[in-house]
Amino acid sequence: EERRDTFEGARAVELSRIEKKVYRGLIANPDMHDSSVAKQIDVTRQTVTKMRRHFESLGLLKLVRIPNLATMGYQVLVVLHQRYRSNQVLESRLAVEAPFYDKQPVIFRVSADSEAVEVLAYHQFQDYVDSVNAIAKFSREQRFIEREPDAFVFSLKDLFAIKNHVYDRAVERVLLPELA
Repeated sequence: EERRDTFEGARAVELSRIEKKVYRGLIANPDMHDSSVAKQIDVTRQTVTKMRRHFESLGLLKLVRIPNLATMGYQVLVVLHQRYRSNQVLESRLAVEAPFYDKQPVIFRVSADSEAVEVLAYHQFQDYVDSVNAIAKFSREQRFIEREPDAFVFSLKDLFAIKNHVYDRAVERVLLPELA
């Protein structure tokens, strides 16, 4: 069975003030151990650990491990943006796209009826050229797109991540508007 992560299924969850505080602390400090988060937000480590597990069971938190691509020999990172024809909705494309994209070096892909954004990693620049040409050719042949995708190319050697995945401000505005 194909596993497909979606943004569907959101439901309202009522959190106490302390749960909100711990949730925001975990979001704001994703690289910290529970004990360090506990010290920072002035609760016990046990409280943070118990609540983190509870948030994970509710689907409010998800642990994701992100490898250092440069240490694995990748040199090129590409953000690809495709716009689809109005008659090529996601549901009609999915069965055809899935086997094709399984062979591409996709790190992240989010797709909707009208467009998709992909992040891909390549060992060499020529690998990028060949792959993006193949993606564009595939999408043209399937009549999914009207024009070539937009590609934003970065050298991993020259990239500097200022901070990865900053979610704490968004969470703060929803859970703790009185502190924002």
